[in-house]
Amino acid sequence: MMQFSQQLKDEQGVIDAAIVMGTDLNKNTLKNMDLLTEDGISATENDTLISINCQDENSLDNAIQKAEQLLVSDSAKAKNEFNDLPSALDYFSNANIASLSIPGQFVKEMAIKLIKKQLHLFVFSDHVPLEDEIYLKNLALENNVLLMGPEAGTSILNGTVFGFGNRVRKGSVGIIGASGTGIQESSTMLDLFGEGISHAIGVGGRDLRNDIGGMMTMKTMEIFENDPNTKAVLLVSKPVDDDVRNKIIDKINNFSKKNYVLCLVGDNENREDSDKIKFSKSIQISVLKILKYLNDDAYKKITAIVENQVNESIKLAESLSNDLNEEQKFVRGFFAGGTLCYESKIILEQMIGKVYSNLSSDDTYSIKGNVPSKENTLIDFGEEEFTSARPHPIIDPLLRKNRILEDANDPNVGVIIIDIICGINAAKNTMAFHAETIKKAIQTAKEQGRKLSVLAYICGTE
Repeated sequence: MMQFSQQLKDEQGVIDAAIVMGTDLNKNTLKNMDLLTEDGISATENDTLISINCQDENSLDNAIQKAEQLLVSDSAKAKNEFNDLPSALDYFSNANIASLSIPGQFVKEMAIKLIKKQLHLFVFSDHVPLEDEIYLKNLALENNVLLMGPEAGTSILNGTVFGFGNRVRKGSVGIIGASGTGIQESSTMLDLFGEGISHAIGVGGRDLRNDIGGMMTMKTMEIFENDPNTKAVLLVSKPVDDDVRNKIIDKINNFSKKNYVLCLVGDNENREDSDKIKFSKSIQISVLKILKYLNDDAYKKITAIVENQVNESIKLAESLSNDLNEEQKFVRGFFAGGTLCYESKIILEQMIGKVYSNLSSDDTYSIKGNVPSKENTLIDFGEEEFTSARPHPIIDPLLRKNRILEDANDPNVGVIIIDIICGINAAKNTMAFHAETIKKAIQTAKEQGRKLSVLAYICGTE
């Protein structure tokens, strides 16, 4: 729908336009864009809203006709559609994996049927009740299949991407990720450094909590242990519950024949490396450590390049800081990737103190929903509060765009940080879309007599 919205905006005489589902979050976005009408207010989340602002009646008629064409042509493109699961399974009789992207409350019923057919399952859906996840993962283990997810943003199996991801080199690194962007960042960085992956398996954001006990993480470790193409394993996660982390470390030390790097972003402990396990708190350092396992010469070469890039970045930051006035004290960050947001939060808090965020575990600095920023603020727009009946921001960046432009109006803001997640299933022309947003943000500040620095991290491959 984001692509349709952009195509409408490109029509002659159209000032602004949006095609969205009628969720409360989307209606609030339309209100901020001055596109919410009385009819739109009464819409439900099952309704599609077409909101258009045009220069004249003729342009409006043409835009409405264009919107109808887009929606009708999209539904006509569908191929191999089935009205029931047995028909789909009969048609794809040789399938060994299924992907679910449906409302969370319906996942259990469908997943049970697929797991009992001995299909591995990739569950992109969020809002799946915790008790359903526990039940389904136990069922998956009983049937000797993987349950990737829920909230599995990315898996890459034999080069095939499920969810969001990029085409990366085939290689000897197996990746286990409790987060989608953690897998994307590490796999694309390995590709950039000349190394590749055997598989990348997303186990779901809650798998490493005590409730789940790392069920799919442990299962995936067993798969990599028996995979001759996997020489080393990288596990990427935000903080892991103590009992689960200790269980993983014990399994590696006592049973593993392979080398591991555990990237525990935000871990409070300084852990010592051993022969089998190396620890890291950042994805880039983790990738360098796993590269050292595989090719020491390449590790030394890449490390020197990275150190030079860091030094150049510091010089650039110092230069840009001279352009800020005394009132521009605060940093704002708006992310599509949760791991990237969390990494940025950890780094910033080491430099400038506490940061307001919807990822904060400190109630004093925790903010939820699309509420105004406070002082230094970082927001993950991929969290469940923003994706209820709305596409993930990697697919539809409109909500985040509006927030970037809103905070560009704040005279106390000196720096805005964003991530741009490229690749398969991401929004088309995402680079151009975000480049235009950045230009508008900088121009907004310029018109008010300020200079604004925008730091954009691009996650993707060529």
